[in-house]
Amino acid sequence: MDIITILLPDEDEPVYCSIMGKGGEFFGIGSYIGFDAINNFYTMLKRDDVPDIQKIRFQDDNVIMCHFGNREELTKGELKLVKDLELKFRGKNNWIYFHSFKKGYVPYLLDEEEVLFETEVFKHLFEAQEMTMY
Repeated sequence: MDIITILLPDEDEPVYCSIMGKGGEFFGIGSYIGFDAINNFYTMLKRDDVPDIQKIRFQDDNVIMCHFGNREELTKGELKLVKDLELKFRGKNNWIYFHSFKKGYVPYLLDEEEVLFETEVFKHLFEAQEMTMY
């Protein structure tokens, strides 16, 4: 498993990104914000009482998950957002949607602050990925 550490300006703790999909069951990018979030991620990975495909549902806190899934996985609210933004997705595992995980809450759509934060994380992640290609 590869974890890419992103150090953002003006942030106290790093963001740890995990690009998932090698197993073919789930495709996504997890942004684990801070030391506690990555610790919880590793703790979840060690659990053998939860099937691997279900582990994403048990994220604990400070995680933003970018999913690459199918249309039927999206809620009505997510489908409305795709339509309102005039986005077009076609095919299996090509529908992009995001969830924010906070302790004690059901995963939910990102708020404006989280969208801006994740955009910044993805800019740095893209740069990091470009550097590894050379």
